[in-house]
Amino acid sequence: MRRVCCGLLVVLVVGVLLVQAVGAVGVVRIYIEPGTMRLSLHPGEEQKSTFTVRNRGEEAYTFRLYAEPFFVNEEYENVFGDENTFTEIWRWVSFPQESYYLEPGEEVDVLYEVSVPEDAGGGGQYCAIFAEVEERRGRVGVANRVGTLVYASVKGRAIRAGRTEFEQVGFWQMGSTVTFHETAVNEGSVDYNTETEITVRRWLTGKEVGDATKTAAKVVMPGTSRGIEYAISDLGVGLYSVRREAAAPGEVFWTEQVILVLPPIYVVLFLVAVLAFGAFMLRRSLRRRRVVKGMKKIG
Repeated sequence: MRRVCCGLLVVLVVGVLLVQAVGAVGVVRIYIEPGTMRLSLHPGEEQKSTFTVRNRGEEAYTFRLYAEPFFVNEEYENVFGDENTFTEIWRWVSFPQESYYLEPGEEVDVLYEVSVPEDAGGGGQYCAIFAEVEERRGRVGVANRVGTLVYASVKGRAIRAGRTEFEQVGFWQMGSTVTFHETAVNEGSVDYNTETEITVRRWLTGKEVGDATKTAAKVVMPGTSRGIEYAISDLGVGLYSVRREAAAPGEVFWTEQVILVLPPIYVVLFLVAVLAFGAFMLRRSLRRRRVVKGMKKIG
């Protein structure tokens, strides 16, 4: 079925990983590392650097190099090809050699240059550099590419500002895992990393439950809002105070709230116990009344 689909479609594979990127079609395997690169640039300068491309497949091939704009959409999915003020750097990237030939098992360090215009404004600039292999399988053209993401910061009047908006969870939590949501808002002109530290304490005693934990760092692109979700688990029945602290450029935002972890079964058992106790007390009261009435008759 897969061969039939390959005979009908032109397949474009784009792979970008934080540590290593890989693309593969059939026996062609092309890798690139690192998966991300951070650059500090100055207006008017030319900066050179390298990345590595490897052939881990069974066929020799020639790959070509090119740059494209890179940013994110509202769902924070990577988007390539759409230009804005933060993606001009793709036009500044050039390659002294634009294509390379690799035998199976070979690798090459690719040189690239970034030529920053004199009038470049300060702030973040983002692009992706791709290595692409083009194959012909009969009448079908197959493009297989991998890329590395470039996060650059141009010196100048860059604005670093942001905030975190916390969403409060409900007081009553029915399970041992509690999920939290927050939104990181980048109000500046350069990206930043945000992470949240969560501290959980027993509300009555103030005793910390386990060690404070941190979420994985998330990149927040300039002019965007990023929704972040995380959870704490293995909470037993009880009242807890939960404090969350999130870092933003030059400031730490925090919130604290009290939650009750109580599975519904405990509520059901409590209600059953209350009803049983009420029935017992009602029955006991009726018996006393009967005894009193009997004593009155005897008297």
